[in-house]
Amino acid sequence: MTGSVLVDLVLPAGCAGCGAHGAGPVCRACATALATARPTRTAPVPAPPGLPPTVTLDRYAGPLRSMILGYKERGRHRLATPLGAGLAAV
Repeated sequence: MTGSVLVDLVLPAGCAGCGAHGAGPVCRACATALATARPTRTAPVPAPPGLPPTVTLDRYAGPLRSMILGYKERGRHRLATPLGAGLAAV
């Protein structure tokens, strides 16, 4: 058992999207928002010359941003499944 899983058993983390307590890695509302997000073309402003077309699942804001940061920077690796499903859609 990894340390982060053990910590979740002792001190359950709130939703990685909105912080709701006791919601597991992602609460129902944030899971629904993630599931209903649709890939869209995006580019930085100003776009660098030669940048190929880019696609994102949604804006990098709100619950999605919090979930990505939770996974990448806070060791919330149980988010791999819901975030991976979104990445597969992109």
